[in-house]
Amino acid sequence: MNLNFSKLETRKNNYILLIKKTNKHFYTYVINSNRILFSFSTLSKLFRRSLLFYLYYRPIYYRNIYIYSYMLTNILSARNISSLIFKCNYPFKSRVKFLFNFLKSNSFIVN
Repeated sequence: MNLNFSKLETRKNNYILLIKKTNKHFYTYVINSNRILFSFSTLSKLFRRSLLFYLYYRPIYYRNIYIYSYMLTNILSARNISSLIFKCNYPFKSRVKFLFNFLKSNSFIVN
């Protein structure tokens, strides 16, 4: 993973949200000063356990990404991270767009 960002992006109070995805899983990393502060993925035990509680959420297609977004906002607020710079190298559609809009509606993303 390439962690070389510009000097404006790596200032002390700038947190970068980096997304990597596969066909089945999401991986998000919060980076500050070219260091990974924490990572969260759909493979984590915390996420897998929470799927059981939200089993009947509709629509089914966005259920996993909705729960993932909700848990990510809880983790960010628990760590007192209030603003993020969004970095994504993938086409900006479907699940990535849903995650971006969810974080933006909760005022975490500043782009």
